[in-house]
Amino acid sequence: MLINPTLGSCCMGLNGCAMTCGGLAWWITGIVWRFRSDGAYAAGDIVPDGKTLEDWETEISADGSLFQHQSGKFMFIYYILCWSLMGLSCLCSIIAAICGCVTGKGGD
Repeated sequence: MLINPTLGSCCMGLNGCAMTCGGLAWWITGIVWRFRSDGAYAAGDIVPDGKTLEDWETEISADGSLFQHQSGKFMFIYYILCWSLMGLSCLCSIIAAICGCVTGKGGD
């Protein structure tokens, strides 16, 4: 069974767009869930009143603890790395644009 190449390209483009939009939606959802107050508490970022930081660290990292200390820390580091790489990408783009403008003016 042969498929029209134009139809195939269109379907591939729509599929890629849908996957990208879905990935972006889950990425934003993860940020919201991790960094709002409920997610911060579940990850062990919020120390309850009456507990010292050392006691709290021991409690959330103990075996059988229901707090998501390790996965919360992973998500925090993952998002910081993503934001850093986005910033680096923007910085490189700006530097490339400036170099292109400077080089373009010198060639006239």
